[in-house]
Amino acid sequence: MNWLWMNIPAALVFFGLWSGIPMWLVLRHPDRGPAPLAEQSPAPARGAAPTEPQITPVPQHSRHPVAV
Repeated sequence: MNWLWMNIPAALVFFGLWSGIPMWLVLRHPDRGPAPLAEQSPAPARGAAPTEPQITPVPQHSRHPVAV
């Protein structure tokens, strides 16, 4: 029965570190969030035609080499 009471303080220390370290990291380095819209990109000229988003093709990789 003494082993149970000896493990309780160890479990409390482990749980404190397990929950305290991530909380400390979050409070120490909070997310700044996205940049304001004015800083991201210039606004298009008034009356300019809307531009289509650039779509880049995704390279297709084969798992097996092609027989030639």
